[in-house]
Amino acid sequence: MSDDEFFNAVQAAEYLAISKQRIYELRDAGRMGRIMGGYWLFTKKELDAYRVEKETKKPGRPKGSRTQKIDSAAAM
Repeated sequence: MSDDEFFNAVQAAEYLAISKQRIYELRDAGRMGRIMGGYWLFTKKELDAYRVEKETKKPGRPKGSRTQKIDSAAAM
């Protein structure tokens, strides 16, 4: 596979093991995809970049978000 290989939305979703709807959300947010010949296509390079980003991102709530809510409730 080369980095300039193109995937349609269904193939991209299968490649990343996520839903087709999530692919559309990423596309609509401008994170990946381009129109070529009237079709939305996704490159292997941008799909791999998304995969690396997801693997390095820690799951869960951002640090400190719960503390802020507790502190503001205690102030009342």
